[in-house]
Parts: sequence; C-alpha cells; structure tokens
Amino acid sequence: MNISTDKTIQNQHIASANNTVDYDHFHVKEKRMGARCRTVALMAVVSDGKFKYHFCLVDELSLDGIRLSKIPADFDEKNGKNRAVVLAPSSEIQISIRPCWVQTTTRGLYKTVGYQIYTPSTDWQKFVKELEEDKQFSFLLSSCRFGGTT
Repeated sequence: MNISTDKTIQNQHIASANNTVDYDHFHVKEKRMGARCRTVALMAVVSDGKFKYHFCLVDELSLDGIRLSKIPADFDEKNGKNRAVVLAPSSEIQISIRPCWVQTTTRGLYKTVGYQIYTPSTDWQKFVKELEEDKQFSFLLSSCRFGGTT
C-alpha cells in the first residue's frame, strides 16, 4: 500500500467518523482568502441536474463558495451538474456549483453541502460585495470573517 492510498483511507475513516464526505481529497487548509459571511433567512433552490429541485438554506457564502443546508438526504450532489438559484432580496442569482464536502444532519434526514462556485457571475460578485460592505442587506448576516480564518 502506498502513501497516497493510506491518506485516502485515513480521509475516508475521518469522514465516516463525523458523517462528512470530503470530495476534495487533497484539501489541506482553507483556500478562500476573501470574506466568508454567515447568513440568516437566505434561501436557495438547488438542482441535481436531473429534474430534482429542493428549497434549502444558505448558511454561509463567499465570492467562490456557498454552504447549503436542509437538503434532503436523497439529493444526488455527486453528478457534478449541480445548480442553485439564490433568492436574494433584490434578485434571483443563478450559480453553477461543485460539491467539496457533504455532512449528514438531523438523524440522516438532511444534509449540508459545501460547494465551490464555478466562475462566479458579476451578479453574484456584486451581491457578496454588498453583503460585506453595505448596510442594505445587513439583516441577512450573522457574521463575516475575512482572510480564510476558520
């Protein structure tokens, strides 16, 4: 058994211990350098690319990532064709997303998924900047952290 196989087995063991699946096996440390904002009362509709659509909560967002929760456990995030529509107060913003990790929650009924956003649109970038800098949408935030801190 080589070192990379040992590391993969170790990652799978750690993932199964806390009900988390890490799709980014080589993710060593936090990659985001911009702000990560925790949100309150922000909704999205997520699609698996196969005609399944589900309402979910947006827990955190950044310029290049989003964490969605309360997604039904049978949702197939693995196909790589996930899309979401974030229901922002001023508009509906469509994003193409790739799963980075998944955690089952609430006795296995739901899951929380951390996604990377493929090529964030100007609408998405504008919305995130408004959250970070403007008081107009401050009611949606519980906190913002800067510089890749955990």
